Amino acid sequence: MLTWTGPRRGRNGMTARRVRRLGDELIRDLRLDESATTKDLCYRLCEVVGARIGRELRLHFAELPEDGPSAAWGRTNLETTDGRKIDIILCARSKSWVHRLLLIIHEIAHILCEHAPAPLYEAESSQLLFPDLTPEMAATLLRTHFAMDNSRQEREAEHVASRLTLLLTDWAERRPDSTPPSWDGLEKRLWWSFGAGAGRAGDE
Repeated sequence: MLTWTGPRRGRNGMTARRVRRLGDELIRDLRLDESATTKDLCYRLCEVVGARIGRELRLHFAELPEDGPSAAWGRTNLETTDGRKIDIILCARSKSWVHRLLLIIHEIAHILCEHAPAPLYEAESSQLLFPDLTPEMAATLLRTHFAMDNSRQEREAEHVASRLTLLLTDWAERRPDSTPPSWDGLEKRLWWSFGAGAGRAGDE
């Protein structure tokens, strides 16, 4: 059976101290060298979080409808060859890998907050693993997520995602080849640190 994030019930509120600890642990486990692109970071974050929850966390990019969510996290009972269950993050195929990174961090925040997924039909699960997922199928899969949205859990995930993004940006700016301008705004700093300023956007 495939499950998709719907009514999300956090078991415990995420304190600032806990978010900081989680962020520090994720950054420690990234082990990316200075040549890493934003694309590398997106996939490596999923590897690290997947290892943390004992599942394989896969990324799937698709053309998503503009009037719905830009990303969602799914849980399946499908297994890898080594017996791990598979989770999937379905993300809009944005031209900017920095934008994709922000979307992925938000879904990772739901995972770290231990928000509960909502069920989808089992027949749909394998289609998420296909590279040619149609926009119509993507819209169908996201409709359940959108309809069962929980604003309290969304706010919690947004808060945690913002803190994680800030920690990642601070980490990126400490690297030797990063010299960010004096900009206000987290997204601009992130774009510089992982995008044009560092020459590692990976937007192909």
